[in-house]
Amino acid sequence: MPAIWAAGISGAASIIGGIFGSNAAKEQNAQAQANAEAARRAAEEAARLTNEYNKKVFEADKANYFATREYEWDTAIKQWQYNTEIQDFQYQQSAAQYLSSVENTGQQLIYNTLAGMEAKEQEQASLVEILNQAAFQQEGLIIENLQAKGGLLFYKQVNPVLKLFNLQ
Repeated sequence: MPAIWAAGISGAASIIGGIFGSNAAKEQNAQAQANAEAARRAAEEAARLTNEYNKKVFEADKANYFATREYEWDTAIKQWQYNTEIQDFQYQQSAAQYLSSVENTGQQLIYNTLAGMEAKEQEQASLVEILNQAAFQQEGLIIENLQAKGGLLFYKQVNPVLKLFNLQ
């Protein structure tokens, strides 16, 4: 009987070990399921946080893009206005320089005209002086010749003619 007892004890121990082993496996399975559920929830939370972060990054990038685009547009408009102002200034400077040149040319032409008139008057005065000298010399020669020949009477007749031509 001891062998039966030993076999019975051994069988009972096996059954109890199997029940306890089954319970331990059941607990391990339950723990594994709980761990898997916790890992799934942690992964979902990480995915949710990553998605929220990515949405914020996307919105920030989108806002930055539009802000940069608006800044570049404003900068381009300001640069165009600045370039237009410089071009207008350069045009005004060129126009002022041209008008000054035209004015200087006009003044030079007036000066040249006045100088030409003055030179003409001086030449005419010089010519009149030469003619007066020639007439005076001619008159002197006539007078000397008449006095030498005694033709004072002729001089009196010629004198009004000389006065008429302004030679006396």
